[in-house]
Amino acid sequence: GEFLSSGFKEFPAITQKGNAIYVATIPEKNLLKELLISFGLEKRAKDDLELINFKEFSMLLNPSSEKREIEHDGKHIYLEAYCWKTFNPFQVGQ
Repeated sequence: GEFLSSGFKEFPAITQKGNAIYVATIPEKNLLKELLISFGLEKRAKDDLELINFKEFSMLLNPSSEKREIEHDGKHIYLEAYCWKTFNPFQVGQ
């Protein structure tokens, strides 16, 4: 499905791959933009529709280290404890 600029849709499902637990809960849109900007991705954050290009963008909680991590293009970015959320714009409307 296409990314909906009118707002995110939540997917409460939790999946596990090895030691990584993926929590599919969508953060508030402005918070997501702030996160992208903080990662040096200002260009992407300017346009909501460009978020659909973030195929690799997923947040995970590693139970062994209790660290919140975002994977993007092979880079691992650790978040503060208040962000346990991720998004999948490809599932919206499906």
